[in-house]
Amino acid sequence: MIRSLSKLVVRTAELIEAEGRVARHEVIRMLKITLLYSLASVLVLGAVIALAVGLYTALATLTTIGIAWALVGVLLLACSCAAALIAQRHESL
Repeated sequence: MIRSLSKLVVRTAELIEAEGRVARHEVIRMLKITLLYSLASVLVLGAVIALAVGLYTALATLTTIGIAWALVGVLLLACSCAAALIAQRHESL
């Protein structure tokens, strides 16, 4: 009886240890994924800013500054609305 109980305790401890290793690896994997998505978000934001500045600079040489700002603003607003609609569609799935 005591031998069976001690084996049960040892097996339970081994199971808890194995689950801890799996959980630790899963947490590390999720942190890596989160870090990479954060880096990608910052890079995309930089790219959007660079594109907006480039478009503004090109338009400012062709038109007035006000029209250039308005066109870039409308383009960015349209892109953000499209992204929000796509996110809303995926949320409802």
